[in-house]
Amino acid sequence: MIRSPLSIAAALLSLCLLPAAAAPAVASHGVNDGPDQIALPIGWQPEGVTTNGKKVFSGSLATGSILKANPRTGETRVLPESATGKPAVGLDFDKRRKVIWVAGGPSGEVRAQDAKTGELLATYTAPSVATGRFINDLVVTRKAVYATDSFNQELVVVPLERRNALPASGPAQLLPLTGDISFVPGEFNANGIVKTRHGLVVGQSNAGLLFRVDKATGEATTIEGVSVPGADGIEPDHRTLFPEPSIWPLLTALATTALFVGSIFTPWAVVVGAVPVFITITGWFWPSKPGEGGTRQWPLAHRTLPMPNEATAGEHP
Repeated sequence: MIRSPLSIAAALLSLCLLPAAAAPAVASHGVNDGPDQIALPIGWQPEGVTTNGKKVFSGSLATGSILKANPRTGETRVLPESATGKPAVGLDFDKRRKVIWVAGGPSGEVRAQDAKTGELLATYTAPSVATGRFINDLVVTRKAVYATDSFNQELVVVPLERRNALPASGPAQLLPLTGDISFVPGEFNANGIVKTRHGLVVGQSNAGLLFRVDKATGEATTIEGVSVPGADGIEPDHRTLFPEPSIWPLLTALATTALFVGSIFTPWAVVVGAVPVFITITGWFWPSKPGEGGTRQWPLAHRTLPMPNEATAGEHP
């Protein structure tokens, strides 16, 4: 069947606009069947939690052990060599090195432990200070591990080597926090930390604030309009792709339609038309800077889950 160029263009335009119309639906996810709760050993005193995408890992404040759980079945197993006798506070899974990074709380340590056995592979210690230390949470990036110290206005940093090698045990580096953030002596200050496409985000428990932190300079900028009293663990929610209206899907559709219609009359239209198509697609999917309008935003989600027998689970900083 022969169709006119106009009808073909109209059909192509509708196909190009279809992904844009369906984009908000990306934010809704089905709920997998699985247990509502996963039982932990008595006296476990859980704090940090991380995942490798399939299994969930929980650290123990009491023994430093690490537990692996299947969220679909509820089956759990304590990694046999994970107990260190020191608290395991924040955790983060390192997919490149297949290790779990552990924030050591009052020990002032950042530990790297094997994700299969829990074996302690390396320890990085922050310099001792009169105020003491509490390494609370951490996050691994391509170039370094960044950990919060709730008592001292600085991040503890473990630089990472190329080729996914694990650095040898030794002293950790320090990155002073400057800018908007201000610590209160004797209180729990910096706590949760995550990475985003634009740097780090740190939560300050006693102030109930979130800060964007430059990984190179340590300068902290308050995220305006956000209040999270007692901010503890935080996690970026990457599911919302298009929370704001965008002109880019329409421009992409128009550019693609023009290329197709032009190619009917001359093959040179493909060469010339590829340029605006590339530009509009790049603009559509290019992440915008935080706080500016654009097509991609990375909102932060804070969830509080009830814990059974919370009164006997021990205090969590």
